[in-house]
Amino acid sequence: MRRTIVVALALIFLVPLQVGALGGDGSQRGIVIQSDFDGQTLQRKFSEGVNHALIIGIDEYENHPDLDTAVNDAEAVAAVLKDKYFFDPDNIVLLKNGQATKDRIMRALRDLVVEKVKKGDNVFIYYAGHGWFDEAFEIGYWVTAEAGKSPATFLENSIVYKSVAALDRAGARHVYLVSDSCFSGSFLQEHRAVETDIDDRYFREKYAKPSRNILTSGGNEPVADGGKDGHSIFAYYFLRFLEQNRYPFVSAKQVGVYVEQMVARNSNQTPISRYIHGVGDEKGQFFFINEASRRGGDEPLPALPPVESPPSSGSSFDDVKKRLQERQRVRNEWDEWLRRCGSRFAEAKEIDESDLATPEEKALVWSRVCDDLQSNHPYSEEDESMRDFAESRRKHWESQKAAGQKKKSEPIHVASVDPKVADPKIEKTDRHFVKYKNGVVKDTRTGLEWYAGPDKDTDWHEAKAWVDSLDIDGGGWLLPSRMELKSLYEKGTGSRNVTPLLDTTGWMVWTVENNGPSHKWCWSFFNGFEIGFKPDAIEGHGHRVFAVRSR
Repeated sequence: MRRTIVVALALIFLVPLQVGALGGDGSQRGIVIQSDFDGQTLQRKFSEGVNHALIIGIDEYENHPDLDTAVNDAEAVAAVLKDKYFFDPDNIVLLKNGQATKDRIMRALRDLVVEKVKKGDNVFIYYAGHGWFDEAFEIGYWVTAEAGKSPATFLENSIVYKSVAALDRAGARHVYLVSDSCFSGSFLQEHRAVETDIDDRYFREKYAKPSRNILTSGGNEPVADGGKDGHSIFAYYFLRFLEQNRYPFVSAKQVGVYVEQMVARNSNQTPISRYIHGVGDEKGQFFFINEASRRGGDEPLPALPPVESPPSSGSSFDDVKKRLQERQRVRNEWDEWLRRCGSRFAEAKEIDESDLATPEEKALVWSRVCDDLQSNHPYSEEDESMRDFAESRRKHWESQKAAGQKKKSEPIHVASVDPKVADPKIEKTDRHFVKYKNGVVKDTRTGLEWYAGPDKDTDWHEAKAWVDSLDIDGGGWLLPSRMELKSLYEKGTGSRNVTPLLDTTGWMVWTVENNGPSHKWCWSFFNGFEIGFKPDAIEGHGHRVFAVRSR
């Protein structure tokens, strides 16, 4: 049985692999751990917190094919942690088969965050079971025991990710997530190389810094259930490393490198060892401290088998390299052009924000920027973003210039946050925010004016079209930048960490800015940082649109 579920889309995901600490023949580059202490002494002298483990194994599914080894894998992992690595049985939660429902797993994660984990504690999470990755929306799932056929009944990887973020806020020092299934690649970053100079100083330095590591069992290929000795191939080598280790300590990174290599050489799957982005990793390491070890430096880590060197190649690529050099020269010229345009663009923004410049002058400045940006950079989309922004500002100031040439029937009021000041245009106030009866919300601290879009899932193209068509109170509205949205983020304010005057039930708000060639930046009001999404991504993330302008 293979630990994948086909739901009309391709499965799991592909993350490029970059292996450190391996020689050209595939062997480990002399990794020897030198320690003046045995495991008992290390635990007593340097480990300040408690080790917690949540271990999940599911063989029996109500609505999906059963597996053969997941429960055996989970039980063996729990046993080796308890018997060898300072995990107290009272701090190990093992959920098997019917116990591993979506509700039970979420409650177990919440218990870790709310009840169990204290500052300085370490957390190990292990999952063995079916997984599914939705490539259309780039969302990974764990499939729980009672899950139906719809992905809506699965446990989304973002819940696990948010749990790691909550553990960080609870003060956890090290978190190690091992998933014998898929896990969403948008949360992962490439690992730094494995160091070969590993001693007590290395242990102290890395143990003192928080870490958020992950090891998953495969990329964009089916993950096998059967393997060796009643375990999946992934669990077999993970357990083999921990069971055979005689050193006082080994790091999660060392475990990951070993499992990556051994599984890739003995199956059609490639494990992925990374750190989890954006949840408190500070280049530390999760360590397995060996209760029964003596001082390090006597025996090697489990060895990887040698690999024959490849045959030498006599091919020449001089002609291709010459074309690449010429292409690079042209690209450098385009990059220099973009740098000059960016400099003039920055100057134009300063003039745009100046209260000394007239609408005519601001419109003229942006018109010249548009002229500068008529060419299209073939290797970057940054010029496109600047071009869109410049054109929208030019149109805004052209409209302001035209409006200034005729007498307005009603002057524009500058809102006062003092509730004692009567202003018939003001509907509500919230600290330094003022909401007018036409729905416009003004931030008197920054001077920016905001307008909340439809409170429904919206993709980027819909968001852009809505803002371009918005003519409330004279128009001039734009999609906001990340920095502008960041100015709204106030943790604990309202139900979405933003002033309740901007009425929304979503967490994500689109920006005007590109994240690489195929994604757009969103600002997450859930955790206060930007996340990249494809422009057509909406379902399951609560994407919304705000419009902004400066007057």
